[in-house]
Amino acid sequence: MCQVCIRNLYNTERRYNYEGLQVHHAVPLNADKTLKLDDSNLITLCEYHHYLCDRGVIPYSEVKKIIDEQEQNRKSHTHKRNLILF
Repeated sequence: MCQVCIRNLYNTERRYNYEGLQVHHAVPLNADKTLKLDDSNLITLCEYHHYLCDRGVIPYSEVKKIIDEQEQNRKSHTHKRNLILF
């Protein structure tokens, strides 16, 4: 799902939007190709919010905050899953 839509930010029309999804690189590939597949630089967005990010309407700081939230949630879920397995 679009990570901006689900947070109901920046003129979201459908909160649970799973159509036309694209991957956005918070730090553009032409700035640092080593972050191409780094989870700490990637966010799933709908076409509209990707357009806004690319034009700077949604600032890097906002995108990075969402990515960091995702990373924290992922680590928390992984830790909980590992506790259950052991």
